[in-house]
This record gives sequence, C-alpha cells and structure tokens, in this order.
Amino acid sequence: MRFAAERRESVASPMTSPTKVMAPDPIATSLCIASYLPRATTREKELAAVKISADDVRVIQTEFDVDKKAAERRLRECKGVLEAALRSYIA
Repeated sequence: MRFAAERRESVASPMTSPTKVMAPDPIATSLCIASYLPRATTREKELAAVKISADDVRVIQTEFDVDKKAAERRLRECKGVLEAALRSYIA
C-alpha cells in the first residue's frame, strides 16, 4: 500500500502541473499551406508546358514497369529528353 500512496502523490504533485495542449490555429495553418501553393502551381505549369512523345512514355512504362502518369511526370521533369529520363531511373 505504501507504494500506491507514493505513486498517487507523485502524480498529483503541485510541481508537475499539466501542460495545456493548444489546438493549432486554423488561420495560421492555412496561411502556411497557402505560402507553398504558388510555387507548386508554377512548377506544375512549367511541367505541363513541356512537350513529350507518347512513344517515349511507352518506352519508360515498359522498361521500368511504371504507370503512365509516373512515366509522363519523369519525362516532363527531364524536359522531354528520353535519354535523360531513362538515366534518372538508373542513377
């Protein structure tokens, strides 16, 4: 019984006051997220402007067994150059 009483005293000790957990501020969170949106949309627009060949997409799909979206994305990131896209999978 002595140990149980000591345990209760240590939990209810005035020296260890419970910390108040504050919920995140929704306005600050949305502003933080919004600060990344212009860069992300700009990058997506840049990638969308890159012309790619359907044949190049098929080559990447078959050689590396990835879906069409992933192959297109990698090819656009490599500015439409098939050789660079293939090397990026190897490196």
